Amino acid sequence: MSEGIDFSYFKSLIHTWISSQMGEVPVIWAEQTGPAPDELYVTLKILNRSAIGNDYIAPPDPVSGYGHKRGDREITLSIQALGEGSYQALADLEEAFRVPLVYESLETQGIVFIDTHGLSDITSLFGSFREERALLDVRLRVAVPFRETPPEPCGVETGVIEKTTIEGEIEDHELTINVET
Repeated sequence: MSEGIDFSYFKSLIHTWISSQMGEVPVIWAEQTGPAPDELYVTLKILNRSAIGNDYIAPPDPVSGYGHKRGDREITLSIQALGEGSYQALADLEEAFRVPLVYESLETQGIVFIDTHGLSDITSLFGSFREERALLDVRLRVAVPFRETPPEPCGVETGVIEKTTIEGEIEDHELTINVET
């Protein structure tokens, strides 16, 4: 039974990294409850994620029975800036993704920058108020470890039999088999 993939670690890394690039500009996850900041701010949203190839499945641990897996996932991260200066803020962020020291620092944490889908000016008119907005979608890949938990029949933990003895009789012959691992 799989315990699944927990993306909260990568969401935290992505949020921390983008916040560090944005300086004093607030960075929040989209669709949170609560009021939006009054000035320029940035929202993040994972639009989709998909498996890349097959997951690597390590042999189960002989003692615990746990099997470890590792799977590459590709995500599209939608980054929106809202407020005055939003286009320039995301233009600067897009350039930061392309700086070797920056993307290498992401790679050491298991996040790989693939590309962007271009920066868009999506300024909108709300009644008589014009809100400056910009949109940048970024493709990233992450290598996600997760583990397969062995089933526990009747609530009993499973393990490995280290030693067994089989005794019996086969057609008038006595038989003893000892197996040790």
